[in-house]
Amino acid sequence: MFELNQTAPLCQSRIKSISSRAMRSFTVGLAATAIALSLASTNSFAGAKPARKADAARSADAARKADAARKADAARKAAPARRAAPARKAAPARRAAGARQARGTRSPEQRRNAATVKGQSSTSKTATKKPSTATKAPTSLREKLAQTKLEAALKMTTKNIPAGYFQLRQVANNYAGTIAGNIAKEEADSIMKDDRKRATIEAAASSAADRELSIATRYIKSRNYKAAQTRLERLIENYGETKAGKQGKDLLKQLKEKTGVK
Repeated sequence: MFELNQTAPLCQSRIKSISSRAMRSFTVGLAATAIALSLASTNSFAGAKPARKADAARSADAARKADAARKADAARKAAPARRAAPARKAAPARRAAGARQARGTRSPEQRRNAATVKGQSSTSKTATKKPSTATKAPTSLREKLAQTKLEAALKMTTKNIPAGYFQLRQVANNYAGTIAGNIAKEEADSIMKDDRKRATIEAAASSAADRELSIATRYIKSRNYKAAQTRLERLIENYGETKAGKQGKDLLKQLKEKTGVK
């Protein structure tokens, strides 16, 4: 019993010693393993960077080659079109030249010269047939006003025949004796020689005269005699030959007798 009590502390000390050595060995092993793993991961990362760079370089090179191939293919396809373009441009000129030679016609320059001569000839004929407002410079204010009114009336005849005709009549009546007044009278008479234009003008005149007479009648009913007289005088001046114009003459006569205006 005494021997067992003496050996127990010795065993415990040995066990502690063994345990401490085992722990140190285990710790050293763990540290060595960690260092080895760290070195392995560093080596693998360092080795992967050149591989990635090489892959990127191969991809860029492949893209450049593909782009060069596409450009070369496009150039091959466009080459025939470029070669054919001059021929297409020259073909119409050749056909036109052949047609001119076959027909024996004149060249474009000769045709332009002939057209210029013809235009000058027709202009001189027109100027001889119908005197222009610019043949004689206006010598007075009345002449200038007549010329301005005539130009406006002639321009209106190209847009609205009835309106232009009535403006020509006004110029002929208001500026009688002037060059522009005489031209306006000739133009108005020339328009009335056309049956279709005359029918259009007569219909428009009848409608406008009826409108003027209706307005004048309303003024008389409202006892606005001055405005009614102005409307009736305008009606007689512009549309005196219409049925409404003849009625306007009678109505104006009655209005003057009623109001005592001469």
